[in-house]
Amino acid sequence: MHRALRKLLPGAEGVNQFAIALNLDIRGFSSFCHKVESPSAAMFIKRVYITLIDEYFKQASFFKPTGDGLLIIIPYTGQNVKNVVSETMESCLKAVREFDTFCKDDPMINFETSKNIGIGLSRGPACRIFSDNKTLDYSGRYLNLASRLMDVARPRGIVFDASLGVELLTPEQQKLFAKDSIYLRGVAESNSIDIWYTKDMTIIPPLYKQRLDDIEWEKVTETFTMNTIEHLMEVSPWLRISLKKEPIDPTDIQVSLMFPHTNPKLRKEGVHLFLGLNKFEYRVFSAKPVLRLNLEEIMDALRKQGMKNNWGEIQVEATYHPK
Repeated sequence: MHRALRKLLPGAEGVNQFAIALNLDIRGFSSFCHKVESPSAAMFIKRVYITLIDEYFKQASFFKPTGDGLLIIIPYTGQNVKNVVSETMESCLKAVREFDTFCKDDPMINFETSKNIGIGLSRGPACRIFSDNKTLDYSGRYLNLASRLMDVARPRGIVFDASLGVELLTPEQQKLFAKDSIYLRGVAESNSIDIWYTKDMTIIPPLYKQRLDDIEWEKVTETFTMNTIEHLMEVSPWLRISLKKEPIDPTDIQVSLMFPHTNPKLRKEGVHLFLGLNKFEYRVFSAKPVLRLNLEEIMDALRKQGMKNNWGEIQVEATYHPK
């Protein structure tokens, strides 16, 4: 696919198109991948993609995998906007309600799977990037907004903003949603925006109720060496990092590794690389907030980067918004 894309890129053009941007995420997919082998995870995600494309969003013109979900684009015009919005919402509601049955009759899925999805929706002008009449991608602020709204739809459900038009939904659909105002990173940091969310499925995290342009950040760092990590692994598979305060929203914690530049040909004294870590757990032990990181996964990540035992210190950094 990448070679076909490369051939099409020289002739690529952009054209504006009115579209609904729908961003869908499988909740708990990272934890699920911890519990099953890679082929099983691939089998599950394949079944989810096929079911969503073939049965729930037949009206879509473009799909883009996002690793643990899909970006879905659904065009509309001034003549059909009301029908497209209400039909899309019906598809979303059906997908959220029925997601845990997607693999029910698949004999290859003989293991426990993720049960919930979150969906973010927005609509407006989007730039369709195409070449030789083939759509390569879409871009635009409404795609970014849909992605941000998808993050809010936890533990499951649907979140959309005013651009979608709640008045375009059927009366039955409107009854399923509640209105709120939230702040979004990179979109609405100092001035809140109005959103609607599935009131019986979604709980808006408290972080989204606070202005983000002046919110306090807390940072915690721990320093190790490869040898230290190996010794710790002999005692426990977990690295525990104590937080100074409880986070406003545990799902907003960011963890990263900082380590010496590991490419021997380019290595320079004092140059470091950063690697984000998505796999960690937030727990409260004896009334104290703690992060748990898997030491084996940290070691594997560093080795894949070419890190050696004698190449200096490794810093684990956690940043979050404290209460």
